[in-house]
Amino acid sequence: NITATGNIVASGHLQISNDTGKLKLGASQDLQLYHDSTHSYITNDTGTLRVRGDDIRLQNKNGETFIKNTSDSSVELYFDNSKKFETDSNGVTVIGTLRTDQFRLGDGEFGYFGNDLDLQIYHDGSNSIIDNNTGDLIIRGDADDVKILAEDDILLRDNDDSTNFIHCINGGAVELYFNGTKRFNTTATGATITGVCNTT
Repeated sequence: NITATGNIVASGHLQISNDTGKLKLGASQDLQLYHDSTHSYITNDTGTLRVRGDDIRLQNKNGETFIKNTSDSSVELYFDNSKKFETDSNGVTVIGTLRTDQFRLGDGEFGYFGNDLDLQIYHDGSNSIIDNNTGDLIIRGDADDVKILAEDDILLRDNDDSTNFIHCINGGAVELYFNGTKRFNTTATGATITGVCNTT
């Protein structure tokens, strides 16, 4: 055993040559470094174990990076030495596919899609909204049916939410409109046309 109450300065190697030896630091020997013939350990029994440096890399013995931290900047996570996740000033960036069991956003929090955030999906506390600001909004069902299910009515209206196109009333009529004016609706016995019925 070597016991020191001050500093130990070595100009060469400081070697513990057996697998039962430990380098113990602190008045109560709280921090210990050792090898047990199979694995190597750094153990800390008191307070927080902190690794400090301007830039920190966690790598395997061949130099492949697992985690990279840059001072005053990003933390990066890697898979097989390829960056897959990075923190930035806005949040995080995922390189590749994000797989998750659940993805949650609270009221008033937005899911954005597109380079210019053209498509937005959100819940405002009262209603759920899909908002498309560029091009067409296309709902495609290549495999089978496309269903819109509602406990109450189904309405197709203009962007200002003021002019009806189609109004489907749960337990009642289906109504068709022209420029906001109802021209056709189903009834319990058939249908009603408002205006002229032209046939070709």
